[in-house]
Amino acid sequence: MSIPAIQLWKNRQIITERQLSALVQRATLAGERNMQARAIRPLVEFFRIVRTPSKQGARWVLSAADGNDRYFEGLRRELDSSRGVYIFFDSRGQAIYTGKARKQSLWKEMNLAYNRERGEIQKIKRVKHPRRNQTYRNSDAKSRQIADYVVPLYELATYFSAYKVADGMIAELEAMLVRSFANDLLNKRMERFRQQRTRTAEGKARRPRRRRVRAKEASTLRAGGATLGEIMSVTGWQARSVYVFLSTVRKKQNLKIESTKTAAGDRLYQMRM
Repeated sequence: MSIPAIQLWKNRQIITERQLSALVQRATLAGERNMQARAIRPLVEFFRIVRTPSKQGARWVLSAADGNDRYFEGLRRELDSSRGVYIFFDSRGQAIYTGKARKQSLWKEMNLAYNRERGEIQKIKRVKHPRRNQTYRNSDAKSRQIADYVVPLYELATYFSAYKVADGMIAELEAMLVRSFANDLLNKRMERFRQQRTRTAEGKARRPRRRRVRAKEASTLRAGGATLGEIMSVTGWQARSVYVFLSTVRKKQNLKIESTKTAAGDRLYQMRM
């Protein structure tokens, strides 16, 4: 609500139930629209990148491919102050890796992923050619074999997209992306949806709450014994739960519980101290 609207409500002498209900409804709808507008926001899409060495020269850092440093500095500040999900693409524009930044900024997480060792998961066929300045030899020389080589992400990634995402949706959105492109991405593991789902009335029925046995009722049961039906009535348990409880008490508490049949044929349980 705006400040003038709050002032109008403050000056009202009487507020009816209908007015209050309408106000709550408008506030709820406004909150939903605000959440939808802020839940996922694109920061940049298919931004072309090249690798440049870090200041210490120990790793590679994301840089703009077209040399537009002024634009890239603004984008970097936005990435460094945001959390969400990101996608790396190869030179064909095909998604090859997606990740999330939930505990640290998108900029830090993306650069870590850019340099991360991929192990056996990320290989391509290559030929190892000499890098020193030497004379080329024809086919009479030993042929160079095509073999598998582990390739880090910085050798494959040509574009990236980044999205600012509400904190509660980051893990869910990453899981959706990984599972949607399971056969294309080079992610090591298949992310799962981790959000706890609430049980609805149409879902599993709620289990009845067990009522504690009052001390007076318990003493009555111990003194004169009780049938299965009486125990179920006092505790609110099902017959199976009663049997499990009596069996547990016998073993763990080392109590003697005798069962006999009444004249009516009911099972009567008595505790011997």
